[in-house]
Amino acid sequence: RLQDDPSVELAVPDTMVHIEPLPQETSEPTESAESNYSSLPVVALQAYDGRYLSAAPDGSLNMVSWEEIEASGHFTVIPSGPGLVSFRTVHGTFFTAEDTGTVKANRQQIDDWERFKLVYNSNGTVSLKSFFGLYVVAELSGMVTATRVRHDAWEAFNMINLDGTTQRFPDDPDFPLLWGMYQRGGDHIHAPAAWSLAEKSAGPVEWQPVIVAIIDTGVDYNHEDLKGQMWVNSGEVPGNGIDDDGNGYVDDVHGVNLVDDNGDPYDDQQHGTHCAGTVAAASNNGCGVAGIGWNGVQIMAIKFLDASGSGRTSDAVRAIDYAVAFGAKVASNSWGGFQQNPALQLAIERAEKAGLLFVAAAGNSGTNNDLRPQFPASYSTSGVVSVASIDQGGSLSSFSCYGKASVDLAAPGGNILSTIPNGGYNVLSGTSM
Repeated sequence: RLQDDPSVELAVPDTMVHIEPLPQETSEPTESAESNYSSLPVVALQAYDGRYLSAAPDGSLNMVSWEEIEASGHFTVIPSGPGLVSFRTVHGTFFTAEDTGTVKANRQQIDDWERFKLVYNSNGTVSLKSFFGLYVVAELSGMVTATRVRHDAWEAFNMINLDGTTQRFPDDPDFPLLWGMYQRGGDHIHAPAAWSLAEKSAGPVEWQPVIVAIIDTGVDYNHEDLKGQMWVNSGEVPGNGIDDDGNGYVDDVHGVNLVDDNGDPYDDQQHGTHCAGTVAAASNNGCGVAGIGWNGVQIMAIKFLDASGSGRTSDAVRAIDYAVAFGAKVASNSWGGFQQNPALQLAIERAEKAGLLFVAAAGNSGTNNDLRPQFPASYSTSGVVSVASIDQGGSLSSFSCYGKASVDLAAPGGNILSTIPNGGYNVLSGTSM
């Protein structure tokens, strides 16, 4: 290990690292999520007494007892507004809660009465609040109405997917386009099941957010989907022009800019902001996309790559040390090169000893990293997790580097929709994604 070798000095020859050229095999996201029902989650709704909601061809909704969930109990969940969802039956119709309290499934399009507020209960169940502010209830008679002003046991439903796993879906309108998070019948990371598990596990415990350092081109910390997710340096007073914490950077409130040696890590490229969105875009805020961290992650923006996507390993070393000093537990590193640098490896080893997980993109040259290693992904330090890319079919992406000994895992990286600077969204592909 380099940290045990006294002959290693930080004053090694500086080298350059870069963002790997991003593959051009991207496609535009579907214009309307509601028109692409095959990519949306399909659930069953189970009442307090174990019965399931069933939609008949005539539009009636009833509670029935099944040993196995039948097709009439499968409902597609469609984001239909901030905090709102709609339910589509196998007959192609939508749930509607009328002003009389009657609930049917006979509408061909989504208007106000077909939108429901999805209320998540502390026990992992959900309640459905109608346009009129009344909750859907499973009556003992088997009828389904929306007549209750508060929700209790009979107004709570287990939302179950087809394999029986309880799931939690966000209301972000572009979530249906995030195939890597969830796609019915395809390869994905099962994010909704993980979110539901985390919600149930939390109970009364207040979790501390995980700080993730995005060591990259910077982050648009004003983006609507990211601004509430940004790490805040408690030692700095924003905008006072003083280096309050004495670390050498004035007003490094959300991170640091090591290209220009100042406290403003704003992204003048797009790469870092795109990576940040996949990690931590605000979930269930009725806006844009959802990050895998739900709302349990804080983004520390560390800019060491310039607008061209290039940077120095000496600045990468400073970036890693900054992340460790301010408590980051994970670092995202979607950059690299073919040249080893002892100082960089030493910094990674110091970070590992401090408890930081160093996640690195495997590279986009489509080559075997066992034979032609790329760094930092190919450093043998146990704290490095090297990540390849898979496509929507679950196969290794054509551009992705690989390596039986040098690459640890693969994750969705083709045609990934995420945040970009100036409040935008874009689809990119790469092991960075």
